[in-house]
Amino acid sequence: MLDPSETCMGRIKNIHAIITSKLMGLLVEKNAQIYCFGSSMVNGVVEKKSDVDVVYLTREDLQKPLSIGDVCNPQSRSEQTSILSAISKILMKDSELFSTVQEKPRARVPYVRGVLKNGLEIDISAHRRNGVRNSLLLRSYFSQIPPTRPSLPNATTSVYRMLSLALKFWGKRTGLVDPVQTFLTSYAFNVLICYYLQQRGGMDFIHPESILIPKGHPTVPDYREIALAGTQGHTCLGWYMRDFLKFYNHEFDYNNTVVSLSRKGITTKEYLGWGLRDEERMHGTDGNAFFYRFCVEDPYENRLNLGRFVTPLRYSMFRMALHQAQLNGFGYLNLKNYGAKIVD
Repeated sequence: MLDPSETCMGRIKNIHAIITSKLMGLLVEKNAQIYCFGSSMVNGVVEKKSDVDVVYLTREDLQKPLSIGDVCNPQSRSEQTSILSAISKILMKDSELFSTVQEKPRARVPYVRGVLKNGLEIDISAHRRNGVRNSLLLRSYFSQIPPTRPSLPNATTSVYRMLSLALKFWGKRTGLVDPVQTFLTSYAFNVLICYYLQQRGGMDFIHPESILIPKGHPTVPDYREIALAGTQGHTCLGWYMRDFLKFYNHEFDYNNTVVSLSRKGITTKEYLGWGLRDEERMHGTDGNAFFYRFCVEDPYENRLNLGRFVTPLRYSMFRMALHQAQLNGFGYLNLKNYGAKIVD
């Protein structure tokens, strides 16, 4: 189930207000702010059971050159875990609001997870801008007006946001979008969609470094445009969904090419040094192996493959799910919910 923007906007504003209020003393002392990021800030829609991601950023974090990504070294992790420990202690004092508060210092990105009494999970990270920038980048892409071209169907400004929602919903139903099981994240799936649209000439390239983090918390995108388009019917959404399958089933070169929004044109595995021979020497901080069967480059974090956990088995499952969807017309997705249908 998806919440419309009134509910989503209310939830995000409420969460932002709660965390800001609880941490006010710390925020004033450190000259910091709280930012929400993630799916809700991309399309203005959030699943009822999904968590909310927020990040603690200081003025110093915001003033760093955009060309400098989030640093991941022992010193930066120490700074992050130190402030997260302080945040955790503050939130633990409010037992009426939070049922549990846990620090996750050993995660790839350290964070604090607070669970409200109503079951809503809030994940708080610190000193890392990438989440906010990723959300703003995707939001900028999905807000583009589809061009008028003979090779593309006539569409309204909301079709890309609808495409993102529909394909992500399908991905979760099929298990392709499942960060818990270390498959693909919603963010990675949205990168796939934007890359596909760029290759079709349906989206203009946006340089990642052009995305600026505002001094104040950005507004939540308005859902009403999507809702209105859905009630009117969007056969062109079906065209894009079918063409998405055509692209990743028959045209994309998995052996040599990287799905990337980092630069114009085609990025190869050879260019990034992401070949099968590299799998033996590439491991994460937790010792788990990284795989390069399916490569999706993060626009901001240097040399981070968003598909690094796609093992040979998961890669086969991914390809099989795409082929099955092309055969049964996204049998796992009720397109009537989006006012669309697959068209011949």
